[in-house]
Amino acid sequence: MIKQLLTDLSEIKDLLREKNLLSRDILTVEQASDFLGLSLSSLYKHTSSRRLPHYKPTNGKIYFRRAELETWILSNVRPEIQELVPAKKSFNIVHRKKKSLAA
Repeated sequence: MIKQLLTDLSEIKDLLREKNLLSRDILTVEQASDFLGLSLSSLYKHTSSRRLPHYKPTNGKIYFRRAELETWILSNVRPEIQELVPAKKSFNIVHRKKKSLAA
């Protein structure tokens, strides 16, 4: 009974956190980490290498715009397998004569 209550409470907490993230336009580092599903260290790595759009006002804290994070997530679209495989072509197989070892 107590385990179930704790599980339910945890799920409610996650839902509230998710709802709060979706209703905010500006996110803190912790919120951006949750939103992107990245660890804090990965997030800091992306910001220090300037791969991830972020803002750093004079107070030293890092902030993110949720819309820019969504764009960043969708910016690295990988092609479908069908797009990678060229259309079927008929290939001619060339048989080469083996050189004899006896000379």
